[in-house]
Amino acid sequence: MFGSGIRYHICQIPLPVFEKIKTLKRKYSISYEELFFDLEFINKLGFSHWSEFYCVSSKKGFFINAKNKIEIRKKNKLLKRFLASELLNKESLFTLYQTSITKQHFNLKSGFVNVILMEYEIGMIFNFQLNEQALNIEDLEFSLLEDFTSNNNYFLIGLNYKNKLLFNKKEDTVSRTFKILIK
Repeated sequence: MFGSGIRYHICQIPLPVFEKIKTLKRKYSISYEELFFDLEFINKLGFSHWSEFYCVSSKKGFFINAKNKIEIRKKNKLLKRFLASELLNKESLFTLYQTSITKQHFNLKSGFVNVILMEYEIGMIFNFQLNEQALNIEDLEFSLLEDFTSNNNYFLIGLNYKNKLLFNKKEDTVSRTFKILIK
């Protein structure tokens, strides 16, 4: 799966710590992105990397759009290539691919603030490997998540084959942008 994607970390930051962060943000007139992705700042708070910062969950996704491409190969032979947007089955008379769509839920605990640290990436986002002699594309199920960063978009978060979750074997990405979402 080649194109653009997202890697995100859901952090539940205690309210007193978040108030300290807000104070620093105002004091230095900088953005949350500059604070959270500044390793010196994170080190001062006792963490070695921003992904450890009260992180409760880390995930990644492959954006479903007309620029991203999905390839299905058997060894080096290309079996099928299509645009990620085709997973939504909007331009076909019948369903081409099995999909399941879920929504990200942010469980807000009392006394905490949910902060989502997002890295927008480009490159090979996912590379799933399947050890089957005969691949039946109808047995693939693409797991999609409603994109909580914008409206009416989705990203792929997983792939199942015959109801078994496939694991990502390889990725090769470059981070382009960092963003923060506070819930």
